[in-house]
Amino acid sequence: MTQIRAGFINRFDSPESKFPRSLALAGMRNIRDYLASEHPETEGQHLASPFNILAERFTLANFTRTETGSLCSQHTEATGQVFTDQAVERA
Repeated sequence: MTQIRAGFINRFDSPESKFPRSLALAGMRNIRDYLASEHPETEGQHLASPFNILAERFTLANFTRTETGSLCSQHTEATGQVFTDQAVERA
């Protein structure tokens, strides 16, 4: 995570920089919310963390059975790997 933060901060230092201009980190919860809940004594303080490059956050709802099936179908079309109905149900 520290390398990602350093790359983000220095991304415009050279014209040949190969660092991505956009990056998404997906997790179960926002790291700031997690730190605040685990360490309430630090609420409101700036915590040193490589995760504090938050530009936008949103909650991604669970996929429905139909959405999961659609994603699996797209993967099958792209790769030829077939998913059984049981696999889709389990996912």
